[in-house]
Amino acid sequence: MSTLLAAVLTLALAITHSAASDNGPVHLNLLPSRNAARLRAEDVAEAQALRRDIIFKDFQRPGFQRRQTVKSDWTLSNRANSRYSVMMAFGTPPQDFLIDVDTGSSELWVYDNACTPTQCGAHSSGFDASKSSTYKDAGVTGEIQYVSSYCRGPAGFDTIGITNGRTGSERATTLVQQQPFFRCNDSTTTQSEHEAPGNLGLAWYTIRGQTPLWLNLVDGWQDKRFSMYFARQNDSAFSPPEYRSSNGGVLTLGGINTELFVGDIDYIPMSNRTYRNNAPFFWEIPVDGAEYGGQTFAARSVAIVDTGNPFTSVPSSVFQAVYANLPGAQLTRSEGSRYAFPCRSASQLQPLTITLNRRQYTIPAVDLYIVASASGTTCYSSLDPVEDSYDE
Repeated sequence: MSTLLAAVLTLALAITHSAASDNGPVHLNLLPSRNAARLRAEDVAEAQALRRDIIFKDFQRPGFQRRQTVKSDWTLSNRANSRYSVMMAFGTPPQDFLIDVDTGSSELWVYDNACTPTQCGAHSSGFDASKSSTYKDAGVTGEIQYVSSYCRGPAGFDTIGITNGRTGSERATTLVQQQPFFRCNDSTTTQSEHEAPGNLGLAWYTIRGQTPLWLNLVDGWQDKRFSMYFARQNDSAFSPPEYRSSNGGVLTLGGINTELFVGDIDYIPMSNRTYRNNAPFFWEIPVDGAEYGGQTFAARSVAIVDTGNPFTSVPSSVFQAVYANLPGAQLTRSEGSRYAFPCRSASQLQPLTITLNRRQYTIPAVDLYIVASASGTTCYSSLDPVEDSYDE
């Protein structure tokens, strides 16, 4: 048994945003360059051989096919610099929905048309399976359990893909036929109109047993990578609806869009803990330590690159060092164990530095708090605390 310092960080959001304030975006690729071919030829093949469909184990996928694809760029929508969504098409004829991109899970689900406002908040107008000629019901009901919420509903298969949302000759779509997914008709994942009507999991299938869309597309890519660029927009949480425009970033399937950055890409090897029975689990990378206000937090740590989490989770010791001594700071449970403090106290925050693969990345002070009131007087911490250690 070895005790590790756990640092679960939403690095894809935090690092891209912090670098934008300094010398341009830092781009972290999710696959080590020297191991990219090995991951596809060995690890993924072995992972697929070991696959155990927990929810679909009694249902054979009918006529599975995939459409081959090469490198393609898809526009993301930005919601308050916290969540990013891509337009997806479900069924035949296609029903389009803006779906969150989430590297911290492998599930693909969309709200069901039968879901009531009580069950699904603002998303009671979801996917209507009865209007899709290609939908196949799995005959089972599944549940996706998150840390503090769930999504429950019928499992099935359909023609699903990422689209530009246009019509006629201008429409572009990358499709997988008979892709497994959930129609969520009972959920506590959202009670707000600001949440997307579904989730596109971009982690590995071993988290829940469902093969994610990207693994069903990857054989058609000459370059076995996908990447995301997150545009940063107005910092106000009270921006008008047009703030959530389609110009929120880019999801690139089958490569990297070199027009979106300058300089070199930092490649960070995935941690050994990422594998369970020789199969990948999360996009998990090693962390060498952190530094704040002259205080060093050095340990063997790991981080999950999770684009579905709008906050950065750090060990509670780091969390306390950043916020506990701010004038007027109070820990509030109503906001998920976050500190609330007068926004004037934010001027005393300092940059937080995280070391990955022996290189330092700085999160500027402006990214360590969120303005939480229209008047601009109350702010909340943008970091979440997690336990400092766990046993492996």
